[in-house]
Amino acid sequence: MDADCRFTFGDQEGTKAYRDRMLCWLANASLSPLSAGTTFTITLEAPNLPSTFARPSSTRALPALPFSVATQYTLTMPLQEGVGYRSQVWLAAQSGLFQNSPAAPVVFKFVIPSNGDIPDGDLSDKGVFTDMDRGRYFIFPYDMVKGEAASYRSLADFQGSTLPYFYGVHQVTMPWGEPAWMLAFEWIPGTPGSLYHLNNVLKDGGETKYRDFEPFMRLFHSALDTLQSAHKRNINHADVRAANILIDEARDQVVWIDWTSNHYLDADPDARIAWGFVEYDHLKSAFVKSGIEPQCSEIRRICKELIPTDTDSEEDSSSLIPLPYMYYP
Repeated sequence: MDADCRFTFGDQEGTKAYRDRMLCWLANASLSPLSAGTTFTITLEAPNLPSTFARPSSTRALPALPFSVATQYTLTMPLQEGVGYRSQVWLAAQSGLFQNSPAAPVVFKFVIPSNGDIPDGDLSDKGVFTDMDRGRYFIFPYDMVKGEAASYRSLADFQGSTLPYFYGVHQVTMPWGEPAWMLAFEWIPGTPGSLYHLNNVLKDGGETKYRDFEPFMRLFHSALDTLQSAHKRNINHADVRAANILIDEARDQVVWIDWTSNHYLDADPDARIAWGFVEYDHLKSAFVKSGIEPQCSEIRRICKELIPTDTDSEEDSSSLIPLPYMYYP
């Protein structure tokens, strides 16, 4: 069964058939959800990386994994699940290995069609929502998958440093029978985890080296440099927030995850440029939530030079772009 189920905008009969199918899968999923111990057999793709001399010195070693060999993996721990998410994210390990095996775990991101948009008579003939999510485009799940995979592949020279290694897209069948996609990634272990968690530590007065100016600013610049490089390649992250910025403490750099990618803006360069400004504003907001000085003042100064309309507000500047281009993951 093909996971890329679609309908034509404006076709009421096709839209209803799509909706009915998604609601049926949702009902089935509640009876047999993903859980620890669920297994999948996939063939991991080795990342297509640039030559060694072009790689930054802060690059992590590529984990020793059975690339190009069909291997069974067992889900071990949920990283993101529940109502309100378009995807479920799990940590997985090769089946049959001992608990303390040195083999690297892998992150599986499941993009499940029935977890995505379900039309309910609130779509225009151009695929734009007209009710609660007014102005947002309907996005077919496979378009999300293609956009994210294209982003990681286009930024291959950052994999292993400020992006996780990407091990490809895999078609899978969920326990309740629904066809879906799985994206496989490097697992980034350790504390403080994400910028979201680091900000909480800093606000609560916890001990961390990132209370010092230099280490914290190294994190910020690694995030900004990667985002700027992506923009030069016409790639937008499309979901810049603290939870999507992991911390590689050993190298004092961030690791960007969840490159949702608003690749459908390719035909509108003005909107893409405007979205870039929004992303810089969101990046500023993500880092200044730490509340520490003088780091926050320096970050505001840097971002003020990047964002033409920046007003030093910690609120996002989403109004810089027309609503049809907004995307909520």
